[in-house]
Formats: sequence, structure tokens, C-alpha cells
Amino acid sequence: MAAADRTVPVSRDELRRRAHDVFAGLHGRVLEVGAGEGENLDAFANDVTWTGIEPDEESRRLLNIEARRYGFVEQVLDARCEDLPLPSESFDAVIATLVFCSVTDVEASLAEVMRVLKPGGTLACVEHVQAAKGSARRLIQNAATPISTRWDGNCHWNRDPVSAARAAGFVDEQFERFELATGVPFLPAPCVVYVGVKPN
Repeated sequence: MAAADRTVPVSRDELRRRAHDVFAGLHGRVLEVGAGEGENLDAFANDVTWTGIEPDEESRRLLNIEARRYGFVEQVLDARCEDLPLPSESFDAVIATLVFCSVTDVEASLAEVMRVLKPGGTLACVEHVQAAKGSARRLIQNAATPISTRWDGNCHWNRDPVSAARAAGFVDEQFERFELATGVPFLPAPCVVYVGVKPN
């Protein structure tokens, strides 16, 4: 029998709300990898000191504008997650929103995240993930990934970032699986909200 996903689809607005609910609970020094144009900057508590990395030049320009609007001045860096130009054990939390699907090397990226986190620090991410093994959607993801990696910012629809995070040493604190409505009938995208902790 083919495997099936049974989670109720959610909208992009609901995905954003769920992510922000998690990010709002973070405190101290927070690093956002793949920060885009600053869509998450309104989620943080007042005591957060934020640093963002963004490799895309135009997104980084807009991110700088948005960061200044929220009072995060001169904290936007041109860098990739695989090679963070930051000291070890210097952040209380690292966040990512739909980032690990598109990095060049998931394992190297998570190793860098682990390195810059303090012991007991938190990785909080929202990612789309591979569908259930043996399902029709998994086959579609596998077929679509060579196209999406070329034309959609290196996006891999068939990655499993949660298993990669666990393999990197993160310990689950929160794991919520749901499905993002894509507008294509019967084809929502499996997604997760994942929070993992670096062991002390």
C-alpha cells in the first residue's frame, strides 16, 4: 500500500503565523540565515539582538532597509549558511524559513549552525519537506527537483532537513507537520515547523 500524508493543508498566511509564533519566543542573540527581504523582522521580542545573512545582492539591499526600520543597524551580512563568518558559540538561536531546501550543502550548513550556537541554543525553522515514502507526491517531488534546482533558486523539493538536523546533533523540542496549500488541487506541499536544541 502506498504511504500517504494526512495533515490538513494550511495557507501561506497560516504558515507565516506559525513560524512567527515560534520566533516570538526566542531571546538574546538571534541569527537568521537566508533572511531574504526581512519578512520575519516583526516577529521578534524586544530583547532580541538580530543578525541576518543573505547571499542575494538585491534581497540584501532590501533587507538592509527593512532591518534599519526595525532598529537592527549594520547587522546584515553577505554570507552563505555553509560558511558563516561568525564566532563559535556566539548565538542563542538560529532561525531559517524555507532555506535548507536551497543551500548547496545541507550537512555543512547545519554543522555551521551548530558551531555558532551556544550550548543549549535553539535552531528554529520552517521548511517544506519530502512527502511520504512510496507516495505519488514523493515521485512528483523527485521528478520536479531537477527542474526546480535550475529554475527556482536551487530549491530541492525532496529534501529531509529534519533528519539532517537530527543527524547533526540537534535534539527535538518541537516538531509539527502540516501541508502548505499550493493552489494545485490534491497537491499541497508537506511542510514542518521544527525546533531543535544544541546539547549542553
